[in-house]
Amino acid sequence: MTKPQPFAFLVIGILSTFIASWFFWIWYSEWSFYDIQIPEGHTYEKPKLSFTDEVRDSLIKLSPVEARLEVIGSGFVGYQFYIWSYPKESGYLELRAYEITRERKLLLRKDEVRKYVKQGKTELVKFHTVVHEGSFEHYYPARFELWFEPDGGGSERKLDEVEYLIQGWDR
Repeated sequence: MTKPQPFAFLVIGILSTFIASWFFWIWYSEWSFYDIQIPEGHTYEKPKLSFTDEVRDSLIKLSPVEARLEVIGSGFVGYQFYIWSYPKESGYLELRAYEITRERKLLLRKDEVRKYVKQGKTELVKFHTVVHEGSFEHYYPARFELWFEPDGGGSERKLDEVEYLIQGWDR
């Protein structure tokens, strides 16, 4: 019978610690969104579940020099973000999200919420992503911000922001 190698015990110990830490982090990050209280005096709407004619018409009525963000969906299917865009210069539109009560940045995949737009080209831009923080059962207030970063440098600027009561996506 071969003698157990100390190196094998070390690898198993490190791997076990890593896996246990990962499960604890997931549990804690989900749990920290369960106890969020909506501030008194504030009311938040939930996003519409689908892109209705009413939403489309409200975006079409905008003048082409305005930027406006509409949020559609839920934590279960993910969120779609529609932006009516008429950039005065070429650059990137980027979506950012925050849990409102503690100003925590929500994790959105950058490749899903960033798009290059060309100067003078009117278009309806659409992003789709999932908010991982939270769960299906618990809603919490979130702020979505639309930012523009000019292509030729210069400072980025916020174009619009909306607040909704959202739910996260259960893993």
